[in-house]
Amino acid sequence: MFEQLDFVSQPRRDVARDILIMLGIRFRSHHLGRRHPTATTGVWPRKIRVARVASIRLLIERGWLRVAILAQRTEATVQNLTELHEALARVVLADRELSEVLTQITGISRRAMPSIEAASITLIRGDKPFTAAYDGQMALDADELQYERGYGPCMDAGRAAQILLIDDMRSEQRWPDYAQHAAAHGVLSSLSVPLPFQGATIGALNAYAGRPQVIDDHDVELAEEVAA
Repeated sequence: MFEQLDFVSQPRRDVARDILIMLGIRFRSHHLGRRHPTATTGVWPRKIRVARVASIRLLIERGWLRVAILAQRTEATVQNLTELHEALARVVLADRELSEVLTQITGISRRAMPSIEAASITLIRGDKPFTAAYDGQMALDADELQYERGYGPCMDAGRAAQILLIDDMRSEQRWPDYAQHAAAHGVLSSLSVPLPFQGATIGALNAYAGRPQVIDDHDVELAEEVAA
């Protein structure tokens, strides 16, 4: 079917076919230069053949570019997760204060997610939340804005055991008052992941950024790994 695309190996021709199908392009072998029953000469004119081949070449190249980008992101994700696990494995628990351990873990979290600028751990004792550790003043300020109001993603994530992501504080409607004040303090996006412990949730790991829509699925995955 891809006889004229001699620059593409057979395995890639098969992938190219799939790419074209995904893009919703219907085609038959005669579209690539074979005889067409309605053509007076029996074949497509050369200019059309060349144009079609060039278009398909471009689609294939773009398709392979997307595949390459996806593969690169996947490799980076695996590498980041490996580095994260190694960093967490080096955390020493013996003969250390809990606050010291949590501060180290918070720092690891911040470094693992380059898109964020600060991180914290909120713990909830009874009904009272507090910041047990933080890395970056932005995180502490954002946490305290929520404690003052008695609600916010860092507390609700811990209480409801839900992952809570705010893409843009300026348009956030679930916690409008908190979001407005957080944006005024330079916090434009955040992520809160619940911290499980012995079948219950004791708080949340929080990540904050000064730009909107910068926390992605990869960051969520990394935060979940730390919280687990």
